[in-house]
Amino acid sequence: MYLQHVKNFMSIRRLRKADLAHLAGVSRAAVTKWFKEVHLDGSVNVESRTLSRLASGLGVSAERLLQPIADLAPFQTEFIWDSLYPSMEDFVRAL
Repeated sequence: MYLQHVKNFMSIRRLRKADLAHLAGVSRAAVTKWFKEVHLDGSVNVESRTLSRLASGLGVSAERLLQPIADLAPFQTEFIWDSLYPSMEDFVRAL
């Protein structure tokens, strides 16, 4: 499962790790382990039963949690004022 999906749900629904543990039917220690053992691609290993319970608790399909997160780096942009005023202090001084 890709942890960023879980983090997004946590943020949107204001869930804590304890809430995730309850939804997935695992201990809070297990959820903490997910956050510590993230692979380089952002995925974590969970049992299929746990994935199914978590997805059901979140109201999404398990497949959604298994889809990689799109890389948005190519869409990142920089505005001209970012280079002109690298900090808010520089911006205020310029005003």
